[in-house]
Amino acid sequence: MTQNTKTEIKTAWDKTVAFLIEKSDTLSENIAVEIIGKPKDEIHAILSRAMTEFWDMGEQYFIQEIRKSQQKTQEP
Repeated sequence: MTQNTKTEIKTAWDKTVAFLIEKSDTLSENIAVEIIGKPKDEIHAILSRAMTEFWDMGEQYFIQEIRKSQQKTQEP
């Protein structure tokens, strides 16, 4: 793995973390509204689904950033 590749991955990761932090406020508000007054098993299911969606969103963003970086590298 070249230094350039490591830098691209780190940059994509940093952007992904910033993106997820930005999205977490909205997600937190949505979860809070959704779990109020729910039984424990429903709360667990809601939180599990939300975490899966959160990580999937981060994974997609990270892949997108890596692809952008690779396209820039390949441009003449």
